[in-house]
Amino acid sequence: MNQSSWSAPSDNLAQNRLPRLITGLLFVAITLVVIPGISGATAAIPPEYGAGAETGVLQSSINGGESWNVPSKEASPLDLASWTAQSAPAPAGSTSIVFGGTSCPTSTFCEAVGGATGASKVTSAMAEQWNGASWTVQSIGTPADLNDSSLSSVSCPSVNFCIAAGSGRKDLGPFRAFIRTWNGTTWSSQSVVVPRGTERDTLNGVSCASATSCLAVGQYTKGTDDYGLSEKWNGTRWTPHPVPSPAGYPGTELNSLSCASITSCVAVGTANVTAVVGNGPEYEGLVEQWNGATWAIRTSRGVRGVIGNYLNGVSGAYNGSCFAVGYSEARSGRYTVLIERRIGSSWVPLKSPTTSASRYIELLSVSCGSITSCTGVGYINNGSSATTALIEQWNGEIWSVTQATNPSGDVPDELDGVSCSSNNVCVAVGNGGSESTGP
Repeated sequence: MNQSSWSAPSDNLAQNRLPRLITGLLFVAITLVVIPGISGATAAIPPEYGAGAETGVLQSSINGGESWNVPSKEASPLDLASWTAQSAPAPAGSTSIVFGGTSCPTSTFCEAVGGATGASKVTSAMAEQWNGASWTVQSIGTPADLNDSSLSSVSCPSVNFCIAAGSGRKDLGPFRAFIRTWNGTTWSSQSVVVPRGTERDTLNGVSCASATSCLAVGQYTKGTDDYGLSEKWNGTRWTPHPVPSPAGYPGTELNSLSCASITSCVAVGTANVTAVVGNGPEYEGLVEQWNGATWAIRTSRGVRGVIGNYLNGVSGAYNGSCFAVGYSEARSGRYTVLIERRIGSSWVPLKSPTTSASRYIELLSVSCGSITSCTGVGYINNGSSATTALIEQWNGEIWSVTQATNPSGDVPDELDGVSCSSNNVCVAVGNGGSESTGP
């Protein structure tokens, strides 16, 4: 999968992605740095984008039509809240922990999930809760038939209900999806029904519109092909729902989703190309729309002339204010930040303000507190072990960069998940502890 996600690695997708780095827990503070955006050449605005839109750069799409690269406007000074350090305790007996995701329905309640690794190098699923002042380790349990497990994502529509999803395996066996539920007091297990004949399955993302309506997405393997996995919760049980694969893309995977209601969800991931034509892409970003009953593929334009586009996270399943984040891989093997915005029924790339010349730059998660306030988090890597956290923020007009540093001046390794309960209150977690912004 990706360096900073706790989803199980795929044997067929994006083989050249960075290996995961697992380090000890760090405590970090964040200072604010604003970097100008990059403007592109002017072209006519697609009609579905509406009045007052940014100018766009016309490009050819993979299906021979037109796509739009809509760049950021020139950046101006932003009035963004500062980020502060939070101490996240480690579970007893663990030597390192990595948070995979977080969900904050209010400014005084968050759940964060991930994995804790002990001296035996075995990883166990973990959860911690934020009460507005401190983090507390919770007892979440590990499936009895899995001795190596972690949680990738969590969604809390209220302080009394959360769903966490992940995967694990027995010894070196195949990965299996599992789910945990929070009822306001304790975590309990949930049974997951996967498609028949599945050889392995993982859950990478979950989103709940309410306590009786949730979707979880991931991937399952059958034969030599990988398929998108979707599970629906109706308040009583989980049931699988088919996920269509694009024609000519035998290997698909869903990494994240966002639900605005029980009839409006967006999931993102990637799909491998069956046969690469010329200098065409080897894999492409995948976007699927849920209407309450079925999934449908939506056009993801991506960046042209690259090896591939990969989408890790999405937030805001409503018109005009939905963003997906990930990376594009250049022919040289370099990763650059990919940000796509929903325009009508299509998704088009925006210019990222990240100007680093590092070899690997990737956003792993995004959260939108409103249509004018979104935060994306990830990492920057120079091609060796020197990895630093990356934060980008949207103010309704432009994306700008915020730099994360801890009190000693060091930079945390990476940020894997972020959740914003309002315009100016967000919590970001990952490999390096937890950070928050707001009062």
